[in-house]
Amino acid sequence: MSNLNEIPSGKEQLDDEQNELIQLMKVGFDQLDEGVEIHTPSMEWFEHMVGEQTEVIRKKRIKEVTIFLMIAVIIVSMLLFTLYQLPTIFFAVQGLASIFVVFYSVKDFVKQVNKA
Repeated sequence: MSNLNEIPSGKEQLDDEQNELIQLMKVGFDQLDEGVEIHTPSMEWFEHMVGEQTEVIRKKRIKEVTIFLMIAVIIVSMLLFTLYQLPTIFFAVQGLASIFVVFYSVKDFVKQVNKA
């Protein structure tokens, strides 16, 4: 009967193997952590990167606003030209635009009603 108590059961042997494996993994991870240097960039580097990104965004906005204003001026010029030189075409374009806005609004409203 004393021999029976000395033989580890399968569960105890498995637990011992798992604990040994866990210890080996901890030692390996600790060695890995010691071997890898972690460097956090300085605050100046972050400020420099933010400054660069801000400058890129500012230039992009200026370009987009310039393009928008150029297109707006062209459209308004064309509308004023047609109003004074070809009033019939101007009113036809205004009528078509009004019909389009009404059609699109009704279509969107019906879509929202059907969705709900």
